[in-house]
Amino acid sequence: MPPKDITAIRSKQHYSECSIFEGFIDYISFLTMKKRGYAYGRLSEEQDFIILNSVTNLPKAIPLLEGYDSIYSFLDNDNAGRETHAKLVAAYGDKVVSMSEHFNDFNDVNDLLCWFEKKHE
Repeated sequence: MPPKDITAIRSKQHYSECSIFEGFIDYISFLTMKKRGYAYGRLSEEQDFIILNSVTNLPKAIPLLEGYDSIYSFLDNDNAGRETHAKLVAAYGDKVVSMSEHFNDFNDVNDLLCWFEKKHE
């Protein structure tokens, strides 16, 4: 089985904001929540996305994050996610914004979406 790689979803004009996710399910959950009107604060519609597909892929993503004014971190609320977020902060300082406050009581964005879905059945 080949090693996992990152997925970069970038516009042709390369926006100034980028959101980074640990896995593709979290990215899809994020899009679903936005479509259903769940707010994510200051996030712009005009942004790029990077999906790590594994926190071990962060070194592959670091060079792609050059040039962004804001990097929104949607990494999991576990040790691996927190350590990866800390590495992002070490590389890009206050450009990195943790979005985990939006899903503090959950492991990840998908868990939050599942909770919302059950709540609104």
